[in-house]
Amino acid sequence: MPTFGITPIVPDYVRRFSPGETDFAVTDLDDNGRLELLVRHASSLREPHPSFLNRMPTKVGMAIYEIDEEGNLTRIALDTSDDAPDLRKLSGVHDITDRGSRRYHLATQILSKGDPYGYRMLYTRFEVTNGRVYNWLFAKESGVFEVRDDTVTATNARTATIYDGKPDHRNMTGEAFRETDFYKDFFRTIPPRGSIHWLSESKLMPDPRAALAASWYGFSYAAVDGPRGECREKLFCAALTTRARGVPAPASFAASKAAA
Repeated sequence: MPTFGITPIVPDYVRRFSPGETDFAVTDLDDNGRLELLVRHASSLREPHPSFLNRMPTKVGMAIYEIDEEGNLTRIALDTSDDAPDLRKLSGVHDITDRGSRRYHLATQILSKGDPYGYRMLYTRFEVTNGRVYNWLFAKESGVFEVRDDTVTATNARTATIYDGKPDHRNMTGEAFRETDFYKDFFRTIPPRGSIHWLSESKLMPDPRAALAASWYGFSYAAVDGPRGECREKLFCAALTTRARGVPAPASFAASKAAA
């Protein structure tokens, strides 16, 4: 079992997810010069199912850590209006506020088992600012997958609601939802489109320092300018060997501290 110091670390929230579906990435989403460690958890269907559904989680979770001014990893507090988003859906900056906050739009699809297989799509605005993570639900869509001969043949959105207070935006059909200005603008990003370099646990554990440094170098968003600084890489790697004060680490990241 991975340890943090001499204490076994298996946070309770991690037990709700599949161990092999935890991913890691190093970013600077808020462009404040202090790197973040993103930890994305997920679980998928275990019983036999169409292979098309393999990439769709039945639930997701997350933890985000930032290097504080003393070089320690600190878990960032979360304010959310609904379930956690799927951080692997981060694809670019949607807009930048007057105060400089970077806002990201995420569409998180959650699969539900059954006959037929159903799904929920959560449309949220995601933001890291002032030492907190904000994830606000803007709209929700639900539907089903049509499956024939072990193949998904169609996706049918049955109902959707935009939480903007407009009566005609509640319980819409999928077709009506996709014709709204909200939907047409939701996936817009500031060009050029950036990227996040995600690491599975199997990629992280052999050499955590090298893997996390590679993740940082692979991070690129239009709203984050300049080359990846060596000083920030060193600061991040130093945090791997410095115990975060009073903050429980994810199980796999705790193991990386022991390996570093």
